[in-house]
Amino acid sequence: MLVRAKGPNERLEGQGMPLGLFPGAEYERAEVTLNPGDLVVLYTDGITEAASADGEEFSLDRLEKMVQEQARGPLVALAVAIETAVEVFAEERRFADDRTVVILLRSPGPPRFLTTLQGDELRAQRRCEQAHTAPGTPPDPVLPS
Repeated sequence: MLVRAKGPNERLEGQGMPLGLFPGAEYERAEVTLNPGDLVVLYTDGITEAASADGEEFSLDRLEKMVQEQARGPLVALAVAIETAVEVFAEERRFADDRTVVILLRSPGPPRFLTTLQGDELRAQRRCEQAHTAPGTPPDPVLPS
């Protein structure tokens, strides 16, 4: 799901096989532009299909509501809130499926590049950073190798 900093939220729905299930599987390609402050939440069906004692599923609607309510706080707090809500909903029963959540936030500033680079790659990286950095603003650090 995509929680926009400004504008309506979007469900990022794809078709096809789950990622990593079959080697060599082909997938459709889609693109979406992330604006500063936009939040992307990727999750496995073990989150939305976690069941309560009476068989009710946690559901995408419940997950979306929770993410919307917590989207502007720290990302780790959102991850913990999701995990806690699913566990409470399922009454701490064993889960029949894996549970994975990946949360991405598009930073509000210019593109940031934080990686380990050497030699020509490092020089190319710095040129790219300088092209996207306002005059007088130091570029983000590059991790030493």
